[in-house]
Amino acid sequence: MLHYKQANLQLEELDDVEIGKKLRFMRKRKGWSQEKMGEKMHLSRSNISRMESGLLPVRHREFLKWANNTNSQDVVLSIMFNIDVAQAMEILTQVASALTGVMTIFLGGIA
Repeated sequence: MLHYKQANLQLEELDDVEIGKKLRFMRKRKGWSQEKMGEKMHLSRSNISRMESGLLPVRHREFLKWANNTNSQDVVLSIMFNIDVAQAMEILTQVASALTGVMTIFLGGIA
């Protein structure tokens, strides 16, 4: 069981290289080049490369913006709860499915 106190983005527990690997994973999964990511983040391609290599520290705000730009909420969830990305994706899928069911019942009751 996951507890509330575990639910925070714990980038401090990861070294800069590990954070960089997660950034690169998110960007590549989205299919973007470093140039495209730089445009979205308003950073140079060089800084994107340095962040992904662990040479430039990443702040929480930048990490969350990166995750939002690449639709990688599963990666954020995996860090928050210290679980595998696949497990995080399954949780997000189940939540989305449950919400769809609730909305169908709610909207069906209105008609």
